[in-house]
Amino acid sequence: THPIGQGYSVNTVQMASIFATIANDGVRITPHILKSTTDRSGKVVPAPAPQRAQVVEPHIAAQLRGMLEGVTNEGGTAETAAIPGYRVAGKTGTAQIAGPVERKDADGETVTRWEYIDGWVDSSYIGFLPNSERKLVTLILLHRPSVWGRYQMAERPETVYSRLMAQVLQYLAIPPDRPLEPVAQP
Repeated sequence: THPIGQGYSVNTVQMASIFATIANDGVRITPHILKSTTDRSGKVVPAPAPQRAQVVEPHIAAQLRGMLEGVTNEGGTAETAAIPGYRVAGKTGTAQIAGPVERKDADGETVTRWEYIDGWVDSSYIGFLPNSERKLVTLILLHRPSVWGRYQMAERPETVYSRLMAQVLQYLAIPPDRPLEPVAQP
C-alpha cells in the first residue's frame, strides 16, 4: 500500500480531468485539446464531441467540493489560494522526484540508479471555482523549486494560482460569487 500516494503516477491532464469531474457534479468529460483540424484541401474539420459520463454521484461530488473548499478557507493548507469575492476549491500537492545516483555495487563497479533525492520535489496546487458557470480547472506545478537541496521556494503554487486566476476572472468578466470582506482600517 501507499499511505500517502507515493509511487502513484498521474499526469497533469489526468489530475485536471479528476478535478473537472468533481467540479462538474460528477460528470466526466473526456479531455480534449483540439477544437478542429484542417485537412489537406483546407477544409476545417471539427474535433469529435467529447464524451460525457456520470462517474461520481452528484451528492458525493458536492461533498468533495466542500472538502476542497476547506483547503482555501482560513486555517486551511492553501489559504493563500483564496481569491477575494470567490469561492475557491483546491488541493496542494508535494511529490518526491527521483534522479540519477551513482553507487558502487558488490563488485566495486559504479552503477547509476534512479532514487528519490532528498530535497527534490514537485510542488503543486490544483483548483477550481465551484460556483462559476465556467468550470476553470487550473493546475500550477513547480518542478524542483529547491535551493541547495532544501525545500524552499520564493513562490508557492497556491499563491501563483490566486494571482493568475484573479487576472483570468477579470479578463473573462466572471462576477464574484460572495461578498467581499471589508478591509480593516488602521
